[in-house]
Amino acid sequence: MGQLTRASAFLLAVALAVAVTSATASSSRSYRGYRVLSAVPEHGDLAAELRSMSTWTGVDMWSRRAAPGSPVTLMVAPAAQRRVLQRLEELRVPYTLSEHDAQR
Repeated sequence: MGQLTRASAFLLAVALAVAVTSATASSSRSYRGYRVLSAVPEHGDLAAELRSMSTWTGVDMWSRRAAPGSPVTLMVAPAAQRRVLQRLEELRVPYTLSEHDAQR
């Protein structure tokens, strides 16, 4: 009976390893076309605007906080890029594009 238990435990361990490996492989995500940008809000109102942009679909704020004079890093999905760049231009927030494709 002890041998059967060890064999069952081994098979269970193999099954779990396969399940974890396949779940990890299927959950990998492509970031092709995503852009990383850095914007520097000059005052509190602009910092608040950047914080609100981080709630938009397709915008991920990598910085811990948005504060006047401190760079804020955003990763932006392809579908949200035009809207984000337009808004930054409207607000006259200085920004630089760090990556043209976050997948690279």
